[in-house]
Amino acid sequence: MKHNSEQTESPVVCNNFLADMGYDDPDEMRLKFYIVGKISEIIDAKKMRQKDVEKITGIPQSDVSKIVNGRVKSYSVWKLLKMALSLGKNIHVHFQDTEKECGTIFAD
Repeated sequence: MKHNSEQTESPVVCNNFLADMGYDDPDEMRLKFYIVGKISEIIDAKKMRQKDVEKITGIPQSDVSKIVNGRVKSYSVWKLLKMALSLGKNIHVHFQDTEKECGTIFAD
């Protein structure tokens, strides 16, 4: 039996799941997924169907489906925020100083 001395390349892991998954801008995607999670909570709490969401937001039901199922790469943060506004939520953005050279985006 012939032994292959070539090693298989290990995937590069940077302890950032979204970067590891290949997203170009993991911070933006993290924010999008956070917003979508909140949108899904709103829809569930109001017991809305996707067609109901379409009527309120003007976003086609097929897009609502993509959004609530996390396929949000092609949707801007602004569009997702406007969707949350249409569903009756206020949004508060807060800036604070950091001790580090570069700040971090937190969603809570």
